[in-house]
Amino acid sequence: MPFLLLMLLPLLEIAGFVIVGGAVGVLGTIGLVILSAIVGILTLRSQGLQVLTRVRTEVEAGEDPSSTLLHGFFITISGILLIIPGFVTDITGLLLFLPPVRNFLWRSAGRNMVVRRYQYGSSGGRRSGETIIDLEADNYRSEPSSNGSGKQLDDGRD
Repeated sequence: MPFLLLMLLPLLEIAGFVIVGGAVGVLGTIGLVILSAIVGILTLRSQGLQVLTRVRTEVEAGEDPSSTLLHGFFITISGILLIIPGFVTDITGLLLFLPPVRNFLWRSAGRNMVVRRYQYGSSGGRRSGETIIDLEADNYRSEPSSNGSGKQLDDGRD
C-alpha cells in the first residue's frame, strides 16, 4: 500500500496543480508553491534548535524526552513536506504541524512501541564530607604508620 501511494503521489500533485491553477491562476499557483517552501525552510530552521534544547533540558532533568523527540520529528517531516513543491505534500505538512494531529499520531504510535530507559554515568558530584587528596606517585611512600593503614604522606621535607 505505501508503494502504491508513492507511485500515485506525482499524479495527485499534478491534479492539485491543475485544480489550484484553475482557481488562482498560474502566478498565484507559483506564489503559493514558493510561499510554502519558504514556510518549510523557516520551520526547519526555527524548530530544529528548539527541539534539541528541549530534549537536552528534559534529559538533564531526568525526564523521558521521547514525546519531545517524536514531536520534533513530525515538525521536521512537516517542514520537509512544505519544501517539496506540490499541494498534497503541503496539506500533509500543514497537518503534521498541528499539535492535535501530532498528539493523535503519538498516541497511535505509542500503542505499538516499547520504551526502555537506560541510565548512564554516575549520580554526579562528590558525596558530602568526603576528603579527597590528589597525590602523584612520588608524594607518598609505603611504610607502616601509627594508624595501621600502611601508607604515609610525604610532606616534602627531607
